[in-house]
Amino acid sequence: MKGYKMEYKYRCSSKGSVNNGIKKSCDFEFLFAEGTYHCPVCAAPMVFVPSVRSVGRLLQEGAQQERNASQ
Repeated sequence: MKGYKMEYKYRCSSKGSVNNGIKKSCDFEFLFAEGTYHCPVCAAPMVFVPSVRSVGRLLQEGAQQERNASQ
């Protein structure tokens, strides 16, 4: 998959009010390339959110797509 850009979901790790109480909470989420990030809203570290689908499930889906494409 040449040229495919992998993106991963990251979520703000802050708990409670942020920005000196201006915001009650920060729910910022975004897709980034793999790395270390800080929230643009409140500057808290972003944490990686694992994908719901496992490697095994992704392989099964890929095999099913290959079978459907060859028909």
